[in-house]
Amino acid sequence: MNSPSASMSAMKTIAFRAGLLLATIVLASCATVSTEREAQPFETANLDRPYPLYEGPRSRVQIIRFGIPEEIARRYQELEDRRVGFGLSNRLVENFFDTGRFEFVEEKEAMLARMADQWRLRKGGIYVEDEPMEEEGLKAPDYLIYAEVYDFAVSTAETVKGVKTEKESTTIVGIQIRLVDVDTGEYIPASGRGEAVSSASSVWVNRDLPFDQSTVGLASQRAINIAVHNLLDRLDAQRDRR
Repeated sequence: MNSPSASMSAMKTIAFRAGLLLATIVLASCATVSTEREAQPFETANLDRPYPLYEGPRSRVQIIRFGIPEEIARRYQELEDRRVGFGLSNRLVENFFDTGRFEFVEEKEAMLARMADQWRLRKGGIYVEDEPMEEEGLKAPDYLIYAEVYDFAVSTAETVKGVKTEKESTTIVGIQIRLVDVDTGEYIPASGRGEAVSSASSVWVNRDLPFDQSTVGLASQRAINIAVHNLLDRLDAQRDRR
């Protein structure tokens, strides 16, 4: 027969283990997830730079295509989401608008609505595409804009510190833009890469962090910003040579 002191000791042990288990569950359920919004190590000088003030004549442009290659769409099926496509298209439109150097052949809101409606997966990849517009009341564009995601990657790193695990998911997006002169058929290519990081920490963390659309948006914005800056530099250099 157990003595009262032995029974009390056993009850304390059970209570301690139960409390430890409860604390672990609480900590695990309160895992923190955040998205890194600071500039990343590479190309920091070009991240989200404002466009230089421009007061000259504006060129008319029309966005013809924004594509995601089939192999990238197949590897990251979340990119098939219409909201992701709309977000990429919207950032492209906004960046060209913010330069102050271009005007669209159709209203910005109408163009975004059309691009959102046409975003779909086809055999050749996800893209929106239209013929150049020249409807009544609309002037023909001076330039056509083609854009494509040429690089997309998500990598995950894990660090264990005692009972705590930290995971980091890094999203990298590479975007290329081509500005095509309607009269000559010549085009100017320009590319940019952007990066964003999502992190989570807890006693227990899922092996796979969820696909984070916010990191896609941040990395895409940085990539487009860099690409448009590079495009403007090349466009100016081309005009200076003429």
